[in-house]
Amino acid sequence: MSALTFPSRSDEAWRYVDTSVLGKHPLEPSAEQPDVDLSSIDGISATLVMGPGGKIKEQSLPHGVALSSLDSAHGDSDFAPLVEASRGRDWFANRHGEDPSSLLSIHGSPETFGLDLVSHGAGQENRHSVMVDVNRGAEATLVVRSMGGVGAVLANVELGFRVQAGASLKVVVLAEGGTDNLHLICSNSSVHRDGRLSIQCLSGEASLVRHRLWAELLEENSEIFMGGVSALGGKENVHHLVELHHRVAHCRSRQLFKSVLGDESRGSFDGTIEVHPGADDTDADQLNRFLVLGDGVRASAKPQLKIHADEVSCTHGATVGQLEDEEFFYLASRGIDLNTARALLVRGFVEEALEETPVEQAAEHWRRHHLAKRFPTP
Repeated sequence: MSALTFPSRSDEAWRYVDTSVLGKHPLEPSAEQPDVDLSSIDGISATLVMGPGGKIKEQSLPHGVALSSLDSAHGDSDFAPLVEASRGRDWFANRHGEDPSSLLSIHGSPETFGLDLVSHGAGQENRHSVMVDVNRGAEATLVVRSMGGVGAVLANVELGFRVQAGASLKVVVLAEGGTDNLHLICSNSSVHRDGRLSIQCLSGEASLVRHRLWAELLEENSEIFMGGVSALGGKENVHHLVELHHRVAHCRSRQLFKSVLGDESRGSFDGTIEVHPGADDTDADQLNRFLVLGDGVRASAKPQLKIHADEVSCTHGATVGQLEDEEFFYLASRGIDLNTARALLVRGFVEEALEETPVEQAAEHWRRHHLAKRFPTP
């Protein structure tokens, strides 16, 4: 842990990220600031709003959800392996080592539950650490929002998801706020026998968003879906770094990531699926697609499979493409102007991934508050 150094583009895990933006950030601890204007998401009646360090601003817990705390080392909890995997390799994740974490223990809730992590203060670092434990046989739906204020606010977010035997968790992680915000979000997940986890990352306007998703399928007949959607302009950056471990036999995984890049934006996907020895009958699929809208963008894709077992079905793929002239001609022949045609084609591109969003209310929120703003239609 002590050998970790501030990330640079010479580090494989940061090679696609403009780390000079992070290097200019003073990383001073956050002080209390005026509240961020939180736009509501329809269909979410229970919400927990937290500031840096687990400070609770608003609390409305649904039936079946309990809030407690974990010490800085996570004690003897089952989350220790999850956080060690992340903190041991990531400088920013390791900064959570001296901070307490909040624990959401879910025994089953019929409601879609919201968790808003609010960050404040230009030039300041806001550290949020939340562990979510979905107990045996429970079902839960969770929307996590990393919300930033005005200026170069840095949100350093650590999330842990443990899906116990026979449990199901649907989660959406949204990064949104000011256009100068920086969101470094690291999620660590484990899924046990007959468990189901679906996690989707939706990114809004921000200078930099980096989603690091680490997950492992620990017991047979477990299943995970991981996805991400972003639509960028200006000099915005969104990066997805995915590491998924199939540790036992008879498990399934699927990944779908789509990004639209315009102006001088940057996007990257670095995804690894590792099938460990003995994990026979694994079924894994990984797909990443970029749509580039100009010559000034940079798109990087690095899908990887590491297979150490027999009798597996594993596929991966990545594409970088542009809008076709034939598509514009088809819409123009029906009286649709160029800008509207462009917006319709972009929406069609991302819609496949948005339909996979496990919480439809969150997908509709992203369509209205981000996609419609960036690519308006009459």
